[in-house]
Amino acid sequence: MMNFDSQKQTFANGFSMEVVSRPNFKEKFFGIMIDVGSSDVQPISGMAHFLEHQLFNKADGDLSLKFDQLGASVNAYTASNETMFYATSLNNTTKVIDLLFNLVCQPFFDEKTVAKERGIVKQELAMYQDDPKWWVINELKIQMFGKTPLGLDGLGSKTSIDSMTPKALLDFYQQEYTAQKMHFIAVGDFSTTAIKQMFTQVKKLTKDVPAGGKFQSQALQFGKLKDQEIVKPESKLFGVGLAFDFQKADLDDPSMDQAILEMMLEMQFGGMSNFYQQAVIAKVINDEVDYSMEINREGAFAMIVGISSSPKQVFTLIDDTLSSPMPDESQFNLMKKSWISHYFRLYNDLSDWAIELSESALDGENLADFAEKMNKLSFDQFWQRGCELLEHSHIVHVNTGKGGKV
Repeated sequence: MMNFDSQKQTFANGFSMEVVSRPNFKEKFFGIMIDVGSSDVQPISGMAHFLEHQLFNKADGDLSLKFDQLGASVNAYTASNETMFYATSLNNTTKVIDLLFNLVCQPFFDEKTVAKERGIVKQELAMYQDDPKWWVINELKIQMFGKTPLGLDGLGSKTSIDSMTPKALLDFYQQEYTAQKMHFIAVGDFSTTAIKQMFTQVKKLTKDVPAGGKFQSQALQFGKLKDQEIVKPESKLFGVGLAFDFQKADLDDPSMDQAILEMMLEMQFGGMSNFYQQAVIAKVINDEVDYSMEINREGAFAMIVGISSSPKQVFTLIDDTLSSPMPDESQFNLMKKSWISHYFRLYNDLSDWAIELSESALDGENLADFAEKMNKLSFDQFWQRGCELLEHSHIVHVNTGKGGKV
């Protein structure tokens, strides 16, 4: 359904790379994705995210300043199952790639820089915790998955952040930042000569990266799955969590299943839904709820979060909706068109497109097939699969108040 020129190679140690040609784009994107993230098993909670921060620290200072000197921008993020380091620039392709591999493959850990990073990460955590919604989401995840990496905040806690040491970080880096868990991608308007040079350059830069092995999923673990009221009397937030009894590896097509579940959530709880109309008429909510869905290596969950002075009435409405979802074929057709349109818009954003391609490469999926699968998806297929997936969920309720059980 969509054609683009892509060249790929996997080296002897398992390191993979891809160069995607996008003629007439001035900006160029370069990234290295590592197949480990905040929901994966870690010796200290939050270590994957902390390591992402720490790798910018080098013996001669903050490496991001050297990107600035080249007129390039650099950034990074830690998601549930991957960590991404990336840079964009107009020129200096060879130098930017060298710096990117310096960033990822030349770690520097000493007590001074690690201590500085502890303070930075704790400030970041405190910023998120200033939002009452953080406490609702945090409690939902703990009740769904307990004190596992999937149940805990990806940044860790103040205690776990204070536990980060140079040796612990180095041990984790050597275990996880291995060739078979790494993927390099470049997207832009490159000449044939430049592409050949990139493959030669990356092969040389990765020849000493140890092979390691692919990530192995851990057994699915649930939390207590109990309803809770948390102490936030000034807030009227509520949350509903759906913990599914499957992991990404259990599904034949996890990307499509996630899309289907996201569409189901929109159909059942969006601004056009029967739930929203009933809740507004009953005067138990004034604004639309937020909803999210994630399927990853360690598990799968959905969350619905909103504001209400009558959370128990909202919980009843949500539970009734989930137990007897209402089909709406016309809304499905609109959402389907929206998803396909989003895919094509994504194609014209170099950064987002490159990130999606990298995730697909590490997962062994083909991103180019997604739009075609979505286009062929019938309403009956969507509805049957969506209802099947919802049957594999456990519901948890959380609201703010004086504290205790709901």
